[in-house]
Amino acid sequence: MDDLEKRKIFNLIQLALQAFQSNKYQINSYTPYYAVNGTSGIKFSVKVNETELAFFAGFSTDKKYENQLLFGVLKSDCNEKISKLNHLDDDENGNKIQEKIKIDTKFTSLEENSQKEKISKWLNEQIRTFLSMYSLFNGSLKKSSNKEQNPIKRKLILSFTCLLFGCLGVHRFLLRQWGSGFLQLFTMGGFYIWWIIDTIRLFTGNYPDSDGILFKDKITEYKDAHKVEYEKEIESYENIDTKTWFKVVELPWLITVLGIVPSCFCPIFAETNEIVFIALAAVSSIIFLIGLISIFATIGKKRKIRIANDITITKNPYTWFLSKIGKITCGSIIFILGIGIFVLIAIFTTSVSKSLSSGSTSSNRATSESSDSTRGSNSASTEKSNKTSIKYYYCEYCGHKEINLKLLLSGHCNRHPTDPYNAHHKLYEGTIKSDYYCKYCGHKERTIDHLTSGYCQKHPNGSGKGHHLPAL
Repeated sequence: MDDLEKRKIFNLIQLALQAFQSNKYQINSYTPYYAVNGTSGIKFSVKVNETELAFFAGFSTDKKYENQLLFGVLKSDCNEKISKLNHLDDDENGNKIQEKIKIDTKFTSLEENSQKEKISKWLNEQIRTFLSMYSLFNGSLKKSSNKEQNPIKRKLILSFTCLLFGCLGVHRFLLRQWGSGFLQLFTMGGFYIWWIIDTIRLFTGNYPDSDGILFKDKITEYKDAHKVEYEKEIESYENIDTKTWFKVVELPWLITVLGIVPSCFCPIFAETNEIVFIALAAVSSIIFLIGLISIFATIGKKRKIRIANDITITKNPYTWFLSKIGKITCGSIIFILGIGIFVLIAIFTTSVSKSLSSGSTSSNRATSESSDSTRGSNSASTEKSNKTSIKYYYCEYCGHKEINLKLLLSGHCNRHPTDPYNAHHKLYEGTIKSDYYCKYCGHKERTIDHLTSGYCQKHPNGSGKGHHLPAL
């Protein structure tokens, strides 16, 4: 194989490494390598948590590896831990070879993209195999327990902890500031003033961590240290596919809107079926809450999508879905619309149920009084007036009124003749009048409440032993 073909392979390796995406390891650097002994290829390093390993992909002068692309570790990068790996083979130059792939006419006849894909898949398999063997012989590559925590997440957790429980000094206990923590606990956050000051300082980053360094300084240092990783992550969003776009941008909003739909049916079952009403309300609340959480959880990714695709916040609603301000605004509008729809449907269904209940009450009364022709005619006129004049439902015993029949019948009556304060209200089935008369003694009052508050001298239980009751 001549040098031109080798250089072409090296370019394909570099392109494959550049496109690598893995949640288990990251490619840190890759550079061409040419040794005096004739070994040539691409040298690159792989970082797994806190461990960094150097690898080599290229060609050796050893005749048994002629025209074969090799993966392994160069002699200069070998150490005691790598020497423990007995699955590696040595070439004549002392390099550790793990695997090889034949570069023949069948491979060179493929299109460039197919060659790149084949090399990329092969390299990925070799890296994973090496890391597995390395962990087997040298222990796990898991993160060490003393690794520094992300100061951005730490500041955010402490900020909201202070906002919710700062008056009890919880945030200071988390920072191991015991003295000031107990002082805030016993003074209710310094009479709320100290609590407000701490909350502002934490949200702005002007509060020291447990090591005494301000959060804003630690965040700046952290961002500078992870700048390369951040830029690589942004680059990965340049050519975002439709599936990822829907999952990150549109799905959270769709879930939030779907959370409003079950609540629209709640008022329909409010008076007819309590179990269905509670179930719909619970499902609606859970879906709506999941939608809101997913919206706020994707704020960071949406920002990176905007940066990668150079999308600025404009009047176009498309860009608002990718911004924090747009998310809050659109979320508020959806929430208000959902509440508005709920209220409108509640008013409508309440009005319908009230009219239906009024009609059924009048019908029942007409049936029960049909035996007496005189009272039957009066009942017919009462029905007519009920349909047009009734505004509220009244209790026959105390005059308490409610716009909802269910609410009236569920309340306890303080003037109930058999069990005051424990028994429920009883519906007054008469009409609204300018004056109400006691059906026992004929005493007159302008309201049912005033009438039933007095004691009747001709009550069936005895004089003064019961309240007046309104005649129908």
